[in-house]
Amino acid sequence: MQIFVFIILLQISASQWLPGDSQLITNQIYQEATNDQAYLYTENFIKSGTQYTTANFINCQSPLTSYITLDQHTTKVENIIWLNYQKGQVLSFDLYFHGTWNNQPVTMKIGSFSETIIYTSPTIYQTSGFCDNTPYEVKTFNYQFMNSYSGKMSFESSNINGMVSIRNIFTTQIKCYPSCMTCNGPEHNQCQSCFYDTISNNVCPPCPINQYYVKYLGCRNLCDFDSKLFKNGFCQEYPGNIQYYQVNYFQSTQFQNNQFYFENLKWSIKYDKNHFDTTVCLQFNVGMLFYGIFKYNSGIQRFVNEINQADGSKSIGLKIMILIFGDIPLEGGISIKLNNTYYGSIFRSSSGIQTHNVQIFDVISLEPCLTYSNCYKYELHMFVDIPQYPFLFSSQSNFTDNSAGWGLISISVTAGYCPIFCKKCVVSFECEICDQQFLKYRDGRCIYIHSCVQPYQKKNETHCIDFDDETPYSIFLVKEYIDYANDPTQISKYSILTQSSSPNVNFLKGTSIFYSYWKSYRVFGGPYVWAQAKFQRVHQIENPHHGITIGFYILFGPNFPSSGSFVYTIDFNPSVRITISDVPNPNDDGTKTYKVYQKINHVAGSLKMIWDCQGVNNEPITSYCAVYNYYIAVHQCQPFCLQCINEFSCTIFDDVVEDPNLLKFSQSECQSNQYYNRNEVKCLNCPSSCISCTSPIDCQDCQTSYTLTKLGCVCKQNQYEDSNQCKDCPTLCAQCLSDSYCIECFLTDFREPKNGQCVCMPEYYSVASSSICLQCHVLCKVCNGPSFHDCQICKDIIGIEQVGTTCQCPNQQLYNQLSNSCTDVQLPFSDVCGDGFVTDQEECDDGNDIQFDGCYNCKFQCQESCTKCQLGDCQECAGGWYIDPQTWRCKERCGDLILVGQEQCEDRNQLDNDGCKECRFQCSIDCSSCNQLASICESCQFPGFIPNQYFCENNCGDGFVVVDPSGKFTEICDDIGCNTDCKSCKEGYVLINSICEPICYDSLLVEKEMCEDTFILPYRGCQNCKSKCQLSCLICDTTGKGCLSCEIGYEIFDYICYSICGDQIITIDEECDDGNLIIGDGCHFCQYSCQDSCLNCIKGKCLNCLDNYQLVISTCQQKCDNNIPNPFGQCDYIISSNDGCYQCLQCPENCDFCQNGICVICQNNFELDNIYNQCIQIQFTQFEIQQNCVQLRDNQCLTQSEAFIDLITNQDFVIDRCPQNCKICIFNNCMECQQGYYGKICMSKCGDNIIVSEEECDDGKGWLPNECYNCKLICPDFCKSCIFGICQECQSGFYIDMISNTCNTICGDNILASNEICDDGNNIEFDGCFQCQYQCEIECIDCQFGKCVQCQEKFILSKSKEKCESVQSCEPQDGLYYENNSNSCVNLCGDGIVAGNEECDDSNTIPYDGCNECKFQCNQQCILCEKGICLIESCQLGAILINNSCCGDTILNGDEECDDGNQIDFDGCSNCQFQCNKFCSVCLQGICVECIEEYKLEDNKCIKNEYNVTENQQSKKIDQNQDEICRNNECAFSLRPQMRLVFINQTFNHQYIEINFDQQVQLAALQDEEQLQIFEILIQDLNEQYYNIQLYTILGIGQDLQDVQYVIDIEIYLELQEKPNLQITLIQNVVNFNNQTIIQPQRSILLYIPRIMSQELKSKAISISKTNIAFMISAISISTVSLIFGEASLFIETLSTLQYQSYLKFINLEYPENLYMYFQTSEMYYYKKGRESNQNKWKVCNI
Repeated sequence: MQIFVFIILLQISASQWLPGDSQLITNQIYQEATNDQAYLYTENFIKSGTQYTTANFINCQSPLTSYITLDQHTTKVENIIWLNYQKGQVLSFDLYFHGTWNNQPVTMKIGSFSETIIYTSPTIYQTSGFCDNTPYEVKTFNYQFMNSYSGKMSFESSNINGMVSIRNIFTTQIKCYPSCMTCNGPEHNQCQSCFYDTISNNVCPPCPINQYYVKYLGCRNLCDFDSKLFKNGFCQEYPGNIQYYQVNYFQSTQFQNNQFYFENLKWSIKYDKNHFDTTVCLQFNVGMLFYGIFKYNSGIQRFVNEINQADGSKSIGLKIMILIFGDIPLEGGISIKLNNTYYGSIFRSSSGIQTHNVQIFDVISLEPCLTYSNCYKYELHMFVDIPQYPFLFSSQSNFTDNSAGWGLISISVTAGYCPIFCKKCVVSFECEICDQQFLKYRDGRCIYIHSCVQPYQKKNETHCIDFDDETPYSIFLVKEYIDYANDPTQISKYSILTQSSSPNVNFLKGTSIFYSYWKSYRVFGGPYVWAQAKFQRVHQIENPHHGITIGFYILFGPNFPSSGSFVYTIDFNPSVRITISDVPNPNDDGTKTYKVYQKINHVAGSLKMIWDCQGVNNEPITSYCAVYNYYIAVHQCQPFCLQCINEFSCTIFDDVVEDPNLLKFSQSECQSNQYYNRNEVKCLNCPSSCISCTSPIDCQDCQTSYTLTKLGCVCKQNQYEDSNQCKDCPTLCAQCLSDSYCIECFLTDFREPKNGQCVCMPEYYSVASSSICLQCHVLCKVCNGPSFHDCQICKDIIGIEQVGTTCQCPNQQLYNQLSNSCTDVQLPFSDVCGDGFVTDQEECDDGNDIQFDGCYNCKFQCQESCTKCQLGDCQECAGGWYIDPQTWRCKERCGDLILVGQEQCEDRNQLDNDGCKECRFQCSIDCSSCNQLASICESCQFPGFIPNQYFCENNCGDGFVVVDPSGKFTEICDDIGCNTDCKSCKEGYVLINSICEPICYDSLLVEKEMCEDTFILPYRGCQNCKSKCQLSCLICDTTGKGCLSCEIGYEIFDYICYSICGDQIITIDEECDDGNLIIGDGCHFCQYSCQDSCLNCIKGKCLNCLDNYQLVISTCQQKCDNNIPNPFGQCDYIISSNDGCYQCLQCPENCDFCQNGICVICQNNFELDNIYNQCIQIQFTQFEIQQNCVQLRDNQCLTQSEAFIDLITNQDFVIDRCPQNCKICIFNNCMECQQGYYGKICMSKCGDNIIVSEEECDDGKGWLPNECYNCKLICPDFCKSCIFGICQECQSGFYIDMISNTCNTICGDNILASNEICDDGNNIEFDGCFQCQYQCEIECIDCQFGKCVQCQEKFILSKSKEKCESVQSCEPQDGLYYENNSNSCVNLCGDGIVAGNEECDDSNTIPYDGCNECKFQCNQQCILCEKGICLIESCQLGAILINNSCCGDTILNGDEECDDGNQIDFDGCSNCQFQCNKFCSVCLQGICVECIEEYKLEDNKCIKNEYNVTENQQSKKIDQNQDEICRNNECAFSLRPQMRLVFINQTFNHQYIEINFDQQVQLAALQDEEQLQIFEILIQDLNEQYYNIQLYTILGIGQDLQDVQYVIDIEIYLELQEKPNLQITLIQNVVNFNNQTIIQPQRSILLYIPRIMSQELKSKAISISKTNIAFMISAISISTVSLIFGEASLFIETLSTLQYQSYLKFINLEYPENLYMYFQTSEMYYYKKGRESNQNKWKVCNI
């Protein structure tokens, strides 16, 4: 039988070379870069010897690409990626040489591998096909590695006159035959080592009988789970181009180390109640994640509800991965149940590990194994015939001890033997009906209809057929040029028959290079290779066959001429000619492809192919030929056939076959009880249980007693197989392996399997007459009958008594289930269900009537969701539930996508903004009113949102741009220009600050735009898409003309309104209009104007005049009575007011009458020019003279007409006053203006090509259009103001260049100019603005206005920083937590950990307890608080400070036990501590419960017994040592004085304590105060040599009563670990005004741990301080000298520095001592002197 399998193996050839790495194969434009990301810009190549410089390259326009290039400046480049090349791999690359080469090298290296290429330039280079027609020559180089190498790839050249460019780097690797572990070629006879057994003649042997060869794995007892079809000697999988599993996966478990992961939540643990173990969990050990470790009778279950009934199935397949720790106990195992029905198991018997209905595919030993001696990973396969509905999967062990355990890794559920995309399967692996859009494919599978497009495929209406599937025995002979792979053996298989004798027509890449690259293919021929040549390829076919199928693609270059052709010949068949006209549609690059497919009869042992590229006009750059996707399928004869007509008819069989009739080739040739086995080419008998079959698992009819299923003929669940017969299990067994071994019992019988037998469950006993076990008495744990007299072992009940076989409670006691004890009852006892007492008639009594709590109506009862109930405790729950081991009840499993019980919803996550949280309906956080029962949001919290289902969504169109707080809904705009989804702007708009603004100048008129025409000149009707004319325009045209009608006072010229100056109408363009052009009269040219002699002119009124002028009625008149000549006057004498000289002004020439120096009447034939105060001669025409003249002689009028005389003598009429620019003026009417002036008032007209005095320029006089506007020279761009075109001041953000007369911006001055997008004042890259252009960091993939809105993968957008950052990891840092908005680790106030900026953290929110909101805080009365401890407190009136809290304020805080609001002793509370009467001996919280002797307790007070009062006690005396003063038997309350100690502060190693008394005190007797020692002070447990104590007297104890105050200065020299205790003893007799002594003359107080500075540090600090004094003196001296010499700045800076330094000590910080010593140097001794003066006020006492 092995010979058959072996022959089949030889026929199957998966031989091929696989493409590996590829580099520099696509057209890309590179960019230069010099940073750590430089390699990204040149495809991982960099300049050698650098880390941050891109490799040298050249950019080309034709083709549009870049080439890595070596030249005289860059002699070496390298790839940054470390590459590994294996032995046998092939490396190929192209080099483009250009420039001059003269036998010079190019070296390529990979680690220790090095190859040097010597090159010399040809006489003539090729001029087309490379970078912009650069002359070049291209060569291809191939290398096959004889060893393995690793390293970085580099190219190096030292040629200074030539360049070389690198392209098309490919690697190819061998794909060994499936049974070869290593090989030197892809064929079956090129193996070097095997997966199974040893090699023989370079061939690996097949698997033994009953084993299967898993490709690239070896022999197994069964095929892999995804490759169950066994064909041609191997377990088969789909071809590589179909990216699907062979069968449909309903479910595949993959645990994750996350307790809320939905797959984890679907699993429930089955606990062993007798060996309860809470350590079972999801854990990571032995290198994998699994549930476990299960021991004894524990296990796990999952409800598989992913089964799709619409998918076809052939049984249900299960792949189960488990771990087994240790050795399974003998007869122990792990069972697999579906819907609580046993289906298979793995167990251990005396023969070792066995399986039942389960197959072991693989076993892997693992190390280490925790505490176990061994551990194994098992992959189990099983197939079951169950209905295609959801089911409950469970697995449970029955180990007898804890020496072993197991865990579940994963489970996969499939459609069994039915392929994916199949609707119906009749037999295994063969689909009868595929899904829509799918075709039947090889081996009965289904393939997507649009996937049947491979070059080796054909399709019809129902099937997709590969070339090697056209007959049952077809195989591929050739599969070449189907990808980038480079088969180094192909070169020897092709021979050149003819080629053109012309040079540079073929093989430009090398005479032995027959291939090139096109798109994603390595093609035979192609560019640079094949234009005019004929090739021949002879294929050898070893096996007998009857036909072949040949398919290949012909590729024509983009400029292949119509005169050319491609001719192919198959063997001796007629040649076929293909021309470019046979290919109608070109590819995207201009090339054309023709597909060849031919199926021909063929029986010879060789096949000759001839390919001929013809055409004298063909050239190798763009007019080439190529072949790719080359397939040949051989249609072989039947096995052992040497000659055949077709696949069904053999004419000659091999001699090895003695009887050809024994060979079978189809199912039709087999008998009814046989099936056809293709691998063995014969019919095999069906399984003994089958009458007829088509495969070992596809029975058609069964033997008697067997049942037909999808898995063949099998026994029923309650049967076992014995002697080819199905026999029923024993009565007590639900399932069994034999007539004596049960594996499953009936739960209704209350039995469970144990050692192969069905025994009664605990607390049950068997009855001979029935299979059902009965419950023991409630007091019995083990029994043999129903009575409490039949007990063998009593239950663990408190008070239970066992006498023999009787378990009972003592007399007058009954069993109480609630307390699990025997409890007293009163007789007679009336049994009532619900009283908690269990009697003989009750199974249980839990004292309530609650259903499903384990006991109901005094009967055991479990929940409906419980699938296995035992004595009220649930042992197993249905899908969606899990067992709570504390109560043994079923609880809902929230998060498993199964809606059960009280769950309202199931969404498989823990999010709180998706409508469902913890399986309860919940509206989103922004919903202000929510119907929780229906999960409907009724109103929203924020404007701009409307309720929708359970959430609030943005109300697009309401004008509010809003962002959902949960991040679910976001608007970027909401206005007229926004689209209806509020996610983007409409066409013609751009988003600016959340508003869609219209894009002006885009020729698209939209809303918000009044016009869209754009004109350079202003006031032409439209500017910035707004209607723009002058304010003086009444009718504005928006199409480019301008103004059509102006307001009154304006005239139109060229559609622009000009104000009419002189019409006495003041417009907005005029300051004034007095109707004349007189200079200095207050208004000139419609602008306010005063005389030249005016010093201060306001709105045409002069307020002050120049010297020698006086102000007369708002005009300046010259002073001329001082006989001082004036440059504006002609005389300085006064004769009369009309003598020609008035006010220093002489009347003009030809003036006849003059007033105030101004001519009034000119002489005859002269007229008065009022503007210039001069008389000019009149030139009358004869007509004018005659018209008004009565007597005329010699053209001179002697007598004028009376009417004319009356006219010119009228005092209100001024003759001949005309505008300044009037040329001819008659009777106030200008008859003719000077050149360039027009109208009655002679105004200039801009645009008449005449430049007059009021104009700087006028278009048409040689000025460019952009230089002159409105007859003013145009200012330079960005100029704010200019004179005659010369800019005087630029706009904000621009700076004037006087030489070029331009305004230029300076990027980086932090001033945003109009031609800058942004300006942040720096030149820092990736900070939002760089070189005045928006720029985000390189990790940002969506940058808007300098702010990043989306980052690359592996980065997160920090919203607060608006930057892309790597996700911060906060786990290792205690007290820091991840904050998403800022992507930072922040402290969490209240977690009890002081971190970040927290001062403290007391885990509560109680104010005034020392720490609040993680900041130190004392109570409200505290004046000086240090680290939560109040040092000085201000208490309200009547309260005193005790232990840092105000006692007497009725507020209980701090260490106070009570606070009664007073300071009265013995009233129950004193000094905020509980205190009873002084005669009380036992006091509890201020209440006396027992008095001392001679006193009795009345009303919580101690009263003295009257019978103990003696005569002596009634005598007149005073007791001064108690808190009362008594005379005779009358006492008055009086407090004794107390000495108090108060801690003031600590300064370095000095600490200060204040001594005072709560009353005024005095010495009891007269003594010498000066020599008197008042106190004895010491530090306990510390030698006196280590400290020094000084006592300062503020107010001392004297002969008179007074408030006493002392201050103690304690200096400690020794570093201590614990706080020292200061003890103060009052050694003098001190009394108060009632002569009462001190209560406690000895007091103590704990000091702080001293802060000691070593002598060495002190010396250094003193040295530095002295240096600082010297520095200050020097600095002051130098600055003083500088001040003397005029350099005040240095003096001021020095004083500022010294002052700043002196201020440092007053910052609220606690500086160390050495820093204070340093600060003292800046105090100029005043602090020292001040301290000395203060010390003089203290009196140092002897202690």
